[in-house]
Amino acid sequence: MFEQVSFRAFALIALTAPILAACAGDSSRYPSLAHRDAERIGSGASATAPATISPLGEAQQARVAALLSEARESHGEFVSQRGLALALAQAAAGLSSEDDRLARAMIAAAQLSSLRGETSVALGGLDALHAEAASNFVQTRVIEAAQADITQMIAEQDADLAAIERAMR
Repeated sequence: MFEQVSFRAFALIALTAPILAACAGDSSRYPSLAHRDAERIGSGASATAPATISPLGEAQQARVAALLSEARESHGEFVSQRGLALALAQAAAGLSSEDDRLARAMIAAAQLSSLRGETSVALGGLDALHAEAASNFVQTRVIEAAQADITQMIAEQDADLAAIERAMR
């Protein structure tokens, strides 16, 4: 029994030794974790002045306007189709999966879901633009206002899709 345990221990050590040795690589490739002068209290080292926030550029403003326009367009299509989709869902309530009315209701709901996706794509574009602007110290209020508008549209679309789903049951 002792020989069997010692063999297992030896095998475990023999297998893990190369892995542990790989962890002890050259430390000169990594930055030091030691405190820097600027991190020491009372060291007299001054921090750099905060970056100034610049206004949103014309190209960025145009991109925000285009994304907001795309979202409004897809939302407008959504709004124009949701009444029909809800009516089809209500007519299909409780029907078997073989009934054409249920298939039509499901297709209408899928079309609305696709339009919601288009609205979300515009929001994703604004999110990327916001991240880029913020990391470059560019004013983000215009982008945030557009994000809020599109988020409201998506919330309305989500509520409508949930109502259509409930109506089909």
